[in-house]
Amino acid sequence: MKVVIAGGSGLVGSRLTNYLISKGYEINILSRNKFRHLNAAVYEWNPTKNYIEKGALDGVTAVVNLAGAGVADKSWTEERKQLLLDSRVHSAECLFHNLESLVKKPKVVINASAIGYYGYGSASQLFSEQDSSGSDFLADVCVQWERAADRFTALNIRLVKMRIGVVLDAKGGVLRKMKKPIQMMVGAPLGDGEQMISWIHGEDICRMIEFAIEKEDARGAYNAVSNPPVSNSEFTTTLANVLKRPLILPNVPAFAMRLMLGEMSEIVLKGSSVSNEKIKSLGFDFKHTNLKNALIDLL
Repeated sequence: MKVVIAGGSGLVGSRLTNYLISKGYEINILSRNKFRHLNAAVYEWNPTKNYIEKGALDGVTAVVNLAGAGVADKSWTEERKQLLLDSRVHSAECLFHNLESLVKKPKVVINASAIGYYGYGSASQLFSEQDSSGSDFLADVCVQWERAADRFTALNIRLVKMRIGVVLDAKGGVLRKMKKPIQMMVGAPLGDGEQMISWIHGEDICRMIEFAIEKEDARGAYNAVSNPPVSNSEFTTTLANVLKRPLILPNVPAFAMRLMLGEMSEIVLKGSSVSNEKIKSLGFDFKHTNLKNALIDLL
């Protein structure tokens, strides 16, 4: 089976590429900049111009779209916020227009989304796929992202929208950012520490995407999170325990985070508890469901 991965050089995309290759899939990567991959073919694309290099989509069975600018990479200026939205919507639109012209279309498109779709909630509020969207900036991005992806169904292609939680991976992302201050013994929970983190091990997100590719009954939105979600305080304490470092400082005040990060501080000072029952009811079995064991496995 041949799979195209848009965003294949990112944290999840690079891990997914290697995972699917190990399972016997043939992989084509779409990248804005050409690079050499030992085991996958790399094709150039430019979503803004609806351009995909010739041959990239030939004979493809599945498309996985993970493309989008990093939410926490830079401060949220108005220009940056527009890029966060456009990079996601344009990637879906570009794939749609190029798949539309194919005589033989792929059977399935797995399009990334995020649990940010639901906005933020308390520990007692458990979001499921049936819940409506939130009203903050990231929720609006996810709504428009998914709306752009919904067009794939008009091509008679099975669509799975993967609402991804906080991905834990030793090579980058939130885990690397949280690990460093703890190792330097200056780590601490953020704000009141009660904000919830709905997380997923990097291996499980790859397994879940493979499951969605193969499972013909998989359609629509699915939350890609492990269970149970944990508070920021619990996550920080567990990570410190795994790293064998003490937490000696008080919580970082919320006002300090807002001064440093501005509007972007909401992604670390707020959170949500998200259910994974829908994907489990379809037969998917998570491998990593205990946070401490997941961190030990990664670190």
